[in-house]
Amino acid sequence: MIRKLVTGAVIATLCSACSTGTPSRTAMNNYDLNFFQYDCSKSAQQMAFLNSMRRSSDDQISSVNGWLGVDRKTNWLIDYHIRYLRDYC
Repeated sequence: MIRKLVTGAVIATLCSACSTGTPSRTAMNNYDLNFFQYDCSKSAQQMAFLNSMRRSSDDQISSVNGWLGVDRKTNWLIDYHIRYLRDYC
């Protein structure tokens, strides 16, 4: 009985990260970010969109992609594109 309670608590803790309100992983992956097209007439909207896709440290801890460093690369690509929009548009 105690083993079931502990297992249920662990599963509930791991699944609680699913409801943090972060963007879904299918919104834009790293392949899509590599081919992101800049539109200087909509730079503020594009920067807001890119910032909405940023992965928090909690998301990185609670996901396999975070453990493998994929989320870190995603954030790096987002930072790269935001710097480009800020500096050249």
